[in-house]
Amino acid sequence: MDRLSDVELLEAYIRAKELNCSPDFIQLLFEEIERRNSAEHQSDFALNLKADSHYLGL
Repeated sequence: MDRLSDVELLEAYIRAKELNCSPDFIQLLFEEIERRNSAEHQSDFALNLKADSHYLGL
């Protein structure tokens, strides 16, 4: 999952939910979002998440 940018990860998560992909796959994407949002990554990812959410229309 490290190959995906933050934007790509969020887009994949949203698209997976729209397509009703398997709950296991959606959970895997969600866990990666949570991992990136952990304390050690929070400063970088939190800023990107805010910008990406706006970009994605969330």
